[in-house]
Amino acid sequence: MKKLLILLMSLVITGGTTFASQSAYVACSAPYDLSSGLKKTLANATGSNLIAQQVAQSLIKRQLKKESGEKFKVKVSSYSMADLKAGRFKSLDISGENLDLDGVYVSYMDFKTLCDFNYIVFDKNTNSVFFKESFPMSYSIVMNENDINNTMNSSAYSKLIRDVNKLGSAMNLFKINDTHVKIHNNQFFYIFDYSLPFLGGHYNMVVEADLRVEDGNIAFQNTKIASKNFRIDISQLARVLNYLNPLEFSLNILENNNTTMNVRNISLVNNAINVHGTLVVDKNTVKEQK
Repeated sequence: MKKLLILLMSLVITGGTTFASQSAYVACSAPYDLSSGLKKTLANATGSNLIAQQVAQSLIKRQLKKESGEKFKVKVSSYSMADLKAGRFKSLDISGENLDLDGVYVSYMDFKTLCDFNYIVFDKNTNSVFFKESFPMSYSIVMNENDINNTMNSSAYSKLIRDVNKLGSAMNLFKINDTHVKIHNNQFFYIFDYSLPFLGGHYNMVVEADLRVEDGNIAFQNTKIASKNFRIDISQLARVLNYLNPLEFSLNILENNNTTMNVRNISLVNNAINVHGTLVVDKNTVKEQK
């Protein structure tokens, strides 16, 4: 059971997902291969099922701490000890607050299974897990202004800026020196410090943008320039902004070819960005332990 749980958490939390335009929805399977009613009754009577759940929760917490250095709350619900050992369980809920996940900062994150029956088998011979049924989960992520700005200071995000600057330098048009965001009165502002080689000097541009969901991804829409010292074509700006979108960048912590992720909705509440969506690990996915 330990290796199965470790591999599962490695895939869901530290493995990641690919964003896709199709709906991340899979119908749940009815329970099968469950232990007999007598075994379940005995497990409940002796308390072994409760003990198994507590052991599973402890193992997952420990592995997540090892993988990420962060503390998570974990809740596992199982049919019986025997079923949990075999990889059959009712539900899994993982949540955490004030997390730093490889340079991506979030104030709150929660993943919950969507089906009442989940079936994942550990193969000792290949040291891997096999998803006998699709594994759908819902997720909620909250990021405030500090979370996003701390994420934008990461080396990975800095690479995005360098890529944009290569284009600007090649055409002798612009250079982005710094970017950060501001959230005020539940409005999102993207702030650029940039240089214009053909004019000289440094400039500051404040862009207000609406946050929307497009084809399962987070996108900036209705961009408006709040600064008056320079005018730029809004459509061109929107493309650059979406390429540098720190929100989409943050969710890419969930990247894996065998998983589909969809953003369902995004909102600004109490000057924090709330993202809700679903992810599905495909049926028959095999995950090997490294």
